[in-house]
Amino acid sequence: MSDTTVELRGDERPDRRILLHSNEHSNRYDITSLKGKGGAGRVWIARDLRLNRDVALKELISSQPDSAQARFLREARITSQLEHPSIVPVYELDLHQDDGTPYYTMRLINGDTLREVISRHHSEPINEVSLARLVQHFIDVCHAIAYAHSRNIIHRDLKPSNVVVGEFGETVVLDWGLAKDLGEAQDEEDVSDELFANELTEVAGRTSAQTVVGNSIGTPAFMSPEQARGDLDKIDQRSDVYGLGGILYELLTNEPPFQGDKASTVIDQVIQGKLRDPLVVNPHASERLAAICMKCMQKTPADRYASVDQIITDLHCYLADEPVSVYRDKWHERTSRWVRRRKVSTAVVIVTLLTSIIGLSISNIIISGEQQLTEQARDRADTAAETADYERRSALTQYRHAHAAVAQYLTEVRELQIMKDPNQRALQEKLLNSALQYYETFLSQETNSTVIMAQLADASIEVGNVNLTLGRLEQAETILIRGRALFRSLVARDPGNVDYRIGLATISLQRGFVEARSGNHRGAIWYYSQAIEIVEETTKRHLDSVANQVLLVTLLNERAMRKFDRAEREPAIRDLDQAFAVVQKLPKAHPQQEDVMVAAAI
Repeated sequence: MSDTTVELRGDERPDRRILLHSNEHSNRYDITSLKGKGGAGRVWIARDLRLNRDVALKELISSQPDSAQARFLREARITSQLEHPSIVPVYELDLHQDDGTPYYTMRLINGDTLREVISRHHSEPINEVSLARLVQHFIDVCHAIAYAHSRNIIHRDLKPSNVVVGEFGETVVLDWGLAKDLGEAQDEEDVSDELFANELTEVAGRTSAQTVVGNSIGTPAFMSPEQARGDLDKIDQRSDVYGLGGILYELLTNEPPFQGDKASTVIDQVIQGKLRDPLVVNPHASERLAAICMKCMQKTPADRYASVDQIITDLHCYLADEPVSVYRDKWHERTSRWVRRRKVSTAVVIVTLLTSIIGLSISNIIISGEQQLTEQARDRADTAAETADYERRSALTQYRHAHAAVAQYLTEVRELQIMKDPNQRALQEKLLNSALQYYETFLSQETNSTVIMAQLADASIEVGNVNLTLGRLEQAETILIRGRALFRSLVARDPGNVDYRIGLATISLQRGFVEARSGNHRGAIWYYSQAIEIVEETTKRHLDSVANQVLLVTLLNERAMRKFDRAEREPAIRDLDQAFAVVQKLPKAHPQQEDVMVAAAI
């Protein structure tokens, strides 16, 4: 159900403490508001007066037939057996005092449905970080279903609207009303399947995204072909694999896998396997994720992933930039991955090739961009709004590729062994200067695009680092001033974006380096303090981020050293103590732990 909370009307405010519970529990719950309502039931937000906490209370509407009550009780029983972080726990099952209809209480989840999160993602410019978060939420769903399968339970109604993403990143699978226990005794299983089959003839007239009210059979747009045909003996774990593929399909395209005015029309499409390729619906979708999706949604169960664990493995490979089992990488993708794994042995060749190739690539991109502008001007009168949007996205993609190429070059240069040799200063400056001129080309642009502004802000950090490495303090300060302005603008546009806030803190750290090297220890402390305030506020909400904790330790160490320089011994020791406390949260043997020990010794 939706996360929208509806305040109770006057006629919906009886003494719920008495009506909702049997005598021994009549004073335990106090209903506050209506959270959501479906055809067969509704969910209230209630206050557990005994434990002093808010819970969700789901009740069956009293006018429902006996079959609906049987399914409601099955949902409560099955859900209560599944103890997993991504499955909402059931607290208590009871009956209404007045009419005997059942209800149960469960954990209250505040957040948005996965469908709403997906819709927001697609309404914004292309964002790899946002996509990675979505994929992680999907992995959480897969883990929940894999756990249910390990208990011989299948869900049979998987779709984005049955998944909630909580306020703090938790992912929860809801609505187990159609779930089936494959290990049930035969007579119980027959009752479940009979309820499931009897409703197939009642589908006509329903919408494709709706679960049929009453003795539900599932959601047509996301159900498997064997489920749509009513082949109940063939519905098993691989049917849920198909449903997971449907969720991934909407994640990639912002559309359900099948569409039609009536559910019967959609079911015919499902049975015939008339599935549009997600890359046709959204050409910008990841080819590897699309391949995983299509493997899940094969018409024949034997052609799908054999288990949800196999899906999880491929998704982890995707996030780690490793090959996935159902997609053959193109030659340039394999080459790029090969180079990244052999940095030392190919370092000299990489420097030579990248210097030439990047220059050529940027030139080609600039020429291609000018050609696109010319073609757009010539065809503008005949070009539809959809084409204009496609060109805009393509231009952004080309820009990001150019920026990524330069960033890759700088990363490869920094990791060369000669960069650690104090006798190779002249060559080091030559290599860094070649990267610097490309970054300065990027920074000369003026734009109002949030995506490009973010790229420019990140570039200012890299240029600041290069100038600091080369000892060019004035140039570093000039670039960092502009970078700080860019990050402040980005934070103003999206105050909740963690990456923008951490970027602003990183810029302040670099400004502190400039001040410290100039001998202005007081100015350095001021910038470090600004950065620490930002990072501490951010880590309150993102305690699991090792990178943020490492940044906080670095800032505390630097501020402590500058305070020692100013003979402010007690404040410096307090900074080191705080750094020690943060280090305890880092993984064992993390390099930052040694840094803190050295700082303390000094």
